[in-house]
Amino acid sequence: MNTIIQLPAAISGYGKIQEEVAPERFKNYLKGLPLTLLDFQSFQQEPNYSYMLGLLLDAEQQKFYYFFCNKYYPYIACAEIKEMAETRITPHLLVNQFVDLTEVKDPEGYFTILPVYFLEKKVTSDELLISHILQHLEHQEFAEFAYWEPRILANIIFNRWEK
Repeated sequence: MNTIIQLPAAISGYGKIQEEVAPERFKNYLKGLPLTLLDFQSFQQEPNYSYMLGLLLDAEQQKFYYFFCNKYYPYIACAEIKEMAETRITPHLLVNQFVDLTEVKDPEGYFTILPVYFLEKKVTSDELLISHILQHLEHQEFAEFAYWEPRILANIIFNRWEK
């Protein structure tokens, strides 16, 4: 059975933000994975980014991954990069190729690793489940959704909308 997560208010970066995830904590988490950290961006000076980003390499499999972490809540997602030209973060390459990696765990239990089925859930206002997932979001966030038109839940959690 799939776990249902209700998104907290201001997860998109709009509204009253309680606190932010410390970039160093996310970076240390990435360093503890059985992958090689190649690049890290906290986007702390970029108010339009609602996430931090790490670029990691699985040297054995020769695969590259982006690890996203929401700036305001400890939610993480992983996306495989199909074509990699550089070993640094290139935000224009960010696409929704999310993957579930079994080796990605958080021994401290601080971060929640979001599964692909949740990240890729389509945002449709007429679906009862989506209403349940989004029920705690603030009115300002819903106003932004009308403009930005997120297609999937990942677009809400990890966005670069003008703030």
